Amino acid sequence: MINAGDTMRKLLILLAIVFLAMPAAGPFAGSRLSIFSVAPALAQQDQNDALKARKRGNLIPYGKISRRAERQFGGRVVGQRVRQYSSDRWVYELRILRQDGQVISVVIDAQTGEVMGTRGR
Repeated sequence: MINAGDTMRKLLILLAIVFLAMPAAGPFAGSRLSIFSVAPALAQQDQNDALKARKRGNLIPYGKISRRAERQFGGRVVGQRVRQYSSDRWVYELRILRQDGQVISVVIDAQTGEVMGTRGR
């Protein structure tokens, strides 16, 4: 029998390895700063900008997006982030653990709710 705790632990370890293996990008590329010292500040600014966009009516609430995605892809959201895709467009990037145990990545337009792409399907 598959232990859900072991499966989740393995998934989290895999996601951490993938995240740490990603090359630096953006304004901190090539910098000696640790991703652990920069990421919280960037994440806070992203969240502030996302909140402003939400208040202006440019983003569908995350709860609504996650419920739609869970129904559409038959699973549970295990990771998410919202980011600015272009000057006037935001996207939700979701990781969904499907009932068959497969993890897929889904990018959803935050204003329209349209699925822009999937990976791992």
